[in-house]
Amino acid sequence: MDKVLCIGLDIAWFGGSKNNKASKYDCLVSLIHDPKANSVQFNEPIRVSLHDKDSNKDRDPTAQLLSKSIDELLEDHSDCSKVIFAIDAPLQTTENELGERKARVTKGSIKRRACENHLSKKRKCTDKGQKDIAGWMFRIQAGAPLAPRVKNLLTHLESVGFSIWDEQHSNSDKLVIECFPAEVIWFTKRSGGYKDKKSAQVKAYKKKEKEPLSEEEVKDKVHHVLADVAPFSGIGNSWNKVVDNTIDWMIKDKAWKTDKGFRSGKMLDDVVDSCLCLASAVSYSANNFHVWQDPEKKSDGHIIGPGKLNSLAKQI
Repeated sequence: MDKVLCIGLDIAWFGGSKNNKASKYDCLVSLIHDPKANSVQFNEPIRVSLHDKDSNKDRDPTAQLLSKSIDELLEDHSDCSKVIFAIDAPLQTTENELGERKARVTKGSIKRRACENHLSKKRKCTDKGQKDIAGWMFRIQAGAPLAPRVKNLLTHLESVGFSIWDEQHSNSDKLVIECFPAEVIWFTKRSGGYKDKKSAQVKAYKKKEKEPLSEEEVKDKVHHVLADVAPFSGIGNSWNKVVDNTIDWMIKDKAWKTDKGFRSGKMLDDVVDSCLCLASAVSYSANNFHVWQDPEKKSDGHIIGPGKLNSLAKQI
């Protein structure tokens, strides 16, 4: 295999909150992985504004602005022979009778997919008997029906040659895989990571702080969650360089900086979760990944993360 463009994206399902300007962004993180040369080239992250000043369209419901940024990224790295694109969002479902997904959930309007039930069952089995269960479990948001903005993005990606992961398309030159950042954190913990860290430290990047964060606080929050993923990333110590370069970019990024420091919330969360997706993409390119999929209902979704299942502390 030649050079692989690996991309991670924590997509805003509905383009951010209507009344929160700071939430109206997506973040694309990427790198070039050359498995033959065992080398990694870090790309500067891209924070995509979801407000079009020219048309005054807000929150990018058609995913046009996001798609444009993705197309530009692909063009910049057209010499790569393969692209692995990991997205934090449900991408596949057989549950089509629920109608269109709305930002405000009502009873009976959403449903868990088979892959989500499968993961939940296996997670409980793995955690059974563990002394440190508290704080490391994750909540699974029902994935069906798919969010309209996500569907619009997938339509565009398919139009430019991407395939959504399944067994038939697992080796496609342009491949989209589904990632779940909370599963990556849990898997890392259960595989021996985060030994000297509490769950509150690792998940602190999700917390909405009342006061702006200092530079050191940003570094700590990002390191606490991302550094321990290195053994499962498929690129070893090179992952640490990816983390450091991401932090350097974040500190320089004017979009989320205030006069008093750095915003917490979505603009921090997006970058970290996109990096967890990136870890899934690059681990896939290094053949060091795992898949959660209901063997009886394979078409009803999948979740892919970094590392092999046999690295779990307790076999499932």
